[in-house]
Amino acid sequence: MLEANQLVLGYKNKPVIDELSFKVSKGENCLLLGPSGVGKTTVLHALAGLLAPISGEILLNERLFISNIHQPDDTFRGRHIGIIFQTLHLVQALTVLENLLLAQFAIGEPPDRNRAVMLLEQLGVDDCSDKKPYTLSQGQQQRLAIARAIINKPDIIIGDEPTSALDDKSCASVMKLLIDVSSAMQASLIIATHDKRVKDHFSHHIMLGDQA
Repeated sequence: MLEANQLVLGYKNKPVIDELSFKVSKGENCLLLGPSGVGKTTVLHALAGLLAPISGEILLNERLFISNIHQPDDTFRGRHIGIIFQTLHLVQALTVLENLLLAQFAIGEPPDRNRAVMLLEQLGVDDCSDKKPYTLSQGQQQRLAIARAIINKPDIIIGDEPTSALDDKSCASVMKLLIDVSSAMQASLIIATHDKRVKDHFSHHIMLGDQA
């Protein structure tokens, strides 16, 4: 379970988010909603362990994950949190398969080529394993980013506007993939978006700002 308690978030001690509290149960899907600029990405960065709160804390499985005086190391974060960034940050010099193996190497795990190949097959991009990311379509790159986020079997999968650049068909496909893979892993899925096409896929909504 992920639990945020009285989070005050911002930059250079200037709050963007003030006293935000919520819980996301194991295996639950949660949508973080609000207009552009309201602070959705700021919240996600804190949930991912990338931004220390000004005050408040985040617990993961009832243990302190991050606060203003405690931050997780990269290995712990990589084992427990899978992130799909709005800008995908794929390593363009590596092949699709090498991008997945790098994610395992980054947390000190021996590369599991069989698992990487299996994920690419499940996500329908196994025929791209030897290609460089820049040669892929937007939808294929999105699937690679999903595979990279889940290869280490995280407890939490976080997505920042994962459908904003996709057409309606690709949006529906990516959302189905995210929900299916998180369900199969019993991982919690937390998506931040202002994309109204995504709302119907989630029953748990967290509203930021005056509208969503």
